[in-house]
Amino acid sequence: MQDYTSYTAQEFALDKYFQQWVVAQDEDARYFWESWLAKHPEKQTAVMEAKAFIQAMPFEQYSLSPEEERGIWVHINSRISVAEEAPTASRSWYLHRLYRYAAFLLFPLMAGLLYFVSLSAHETLSTSYGEKRMISLPDGSLVTLNANSTLKFHNNWESQSVREVWLRGEAFFEVQKVNHPQQAKPDTRVKFVVHTPQVEVEVLGTEFNVKQRRQSTEVVLNSGKILLKREQKTIALLPGELARVSDTSAFLSKELVNVEVYDAWKSNQFVFDNSSLQEVAQMLRDTYGYEVEISPDVQDRKISSTAPVFTKYIPAFLDMLEKLYGVSIIQGQNVILIEKDAAP
Repeated sequence: MQDYTSYTAQEFALDKYFQQWVVAQDEDARYFWESWLAKHPEKQTAVMEAKAFIQAMPFEQYSLSPEEERGIWVHINSRISVAEEAPTASRSWYLHRLYRYAAFLLFPLMAGLLYFVSLSAHETLSTSYGEKRMISLPDGSLVTLNANSTLKFHNNWESQSVREVWLRGEAFFEVQKVNHPQQAKPDTRVKFVVHTPQVEVEVLGTEFNVKQRRQSTEVVLNSGKILLKREQKTIALLPGELARVSDTSAFLSKELVNVEVYDAWKSNQFVFDNSSLQEVAQMLRDTYGYEVEISPDVQDRKISSTAPVFTKYIPAFLDMLEKLYGVSIIQGQNVILIEKDAAP
């Protein structure tokens, strides 16, 4: 992760990860920056200045009015005339200052235009808490986007040598096999790559689940074969295998898992597979946006169940949790309290 301790307000404003926090309201970016600020309170002023600057930007295409454009060029041309009449020794210095002045005026306009062009070339789709979304990609591949998640991809894949998407949150992918039109071999496939901040997931055609939360990515393969790439390391996953990677660690050892546990969310279900109350609480935070406070003396309780439990109707789900874990649960508007059951 970048060392931000020496950053100025301007450098913060230009940083892409900082922009994700301010503009995209990204959960992982918010968690990082709030934690970072708590450790570096001396940067509070610079961060707030940068945040205010970004929030004041409209982030849309902008063009000068004819009057504004004429005013700028009249001002520049008048300075050029003065420079041409100046002595030769000072003319070079004066023109150099003038070019810097013109560049200062034009740079933000060009930067805004480049941002607009880049933005229009990609599509970004998001879900709110409690919402799921089915997305059809340009190649016909399907993505089920879980709640509180964002997927970005290029609008036109015909001109792309690699099919790429960028994920924040959780999604299940059903990737179509696509032959490369410019390759001599008929069975040459176009790669499909899922980017998260921690890892790249490379596939040809398969089904898999990717979960990216709190500076960590978890990948579970249902069918086919995929490659996970991080820096100079690559590992292959086979069906039924899981791998995790975080900002602070390399790849962990692969393990065999019950894939139904990891994609049950598509059907609004939760599969209890030696699941702790802490894991259930985190699901409620990530998927439905609740603030969950859980008593330390019950958070490590674990259970397994032969049948999945529906999560869409929260009051019924919480009633089920009370019975399964033997706890007392109080639900407020946006807060859930989980405590030890006081009943004899």
